Amino acid sequence: MAPELCTVEFFEELKRIIKDNGIIATYTLAAGVRFAFVEAGFYIGEGPVFGRKSGGTIASLDINNISKNIPINDERTIALSDAGIPFRDPNLDFDSEKILENRNKERSLARHNYKISSAVQTPIFFGGEDVSDEKLKRRILRNFNKVNIPDLKSKEAIYIIETQQYHDKNLLLILIQKIELLK
Repeated sequence: MAPELCTVEFFEELKRIIKDNGIIATYTLAAGVRFAFVEAGFYIGEGPVFGRKSGGTIASLDINNISKNIPINDERTIALSDAGIPFRDPNLDFDSEKILENRNKERSLARHNYKISSAVQTPIFFGGEDVSDEKLKRRILRNFNKVNIPDLKSKEAIYIIETQQYHDKNLLLILIQKIELLK
C-alpha cells in the first residue's frame, strides 16, 4: 500500500475533482483508509469480492452509488478502535515513512484514551456472544477495562453500539462521565 494515496488530504483532492456521481474503487478494506474517505466527505460501501472473502471499498459523493454497506464489525472497528485512525499528509508532501510514523504516533495517543485498542479485534465483541476462549476473553476484557467498560455486555458497552436504547438523561450523563470514548 502506498500511504501517500490513502490520506485524508489526498481524498479531499479527489473529492474536489470527482464528478458528483463518480465512484472511487479500491481493493483495500483497511479501517484507516475507509475512515479517511469518510473524513474527506465520501460515503463508503463494500465493493465486489475478487478472490477473497470480503470486498474492497467503494467511495462516492452520491450515496445512491453505494449498493452494499460495509459489515457492521468493520463499522465498529473504524469508529471505535485505533485501527480507524486515518493516514494524514496536511501539505501533501510527506513520504510514506513519515505518513506511517505520524499515524502510528496518533494511534498510540488515541489508544485507551478515546479509542479502543484494535488488538484481537476488540470492538467487534461489544454486546456480542460470550467468548469461549478464556485467553482471548481476558485480552478483550483488558482492552475494555482500559477505557472504563467493565464487561462485553455491560450497559456502557451496549450504550456505545445502541444509544437509542438509553433515553434516561441521568444514565446518559453517568455514562458520558464514565466512558472516555465519548470525548
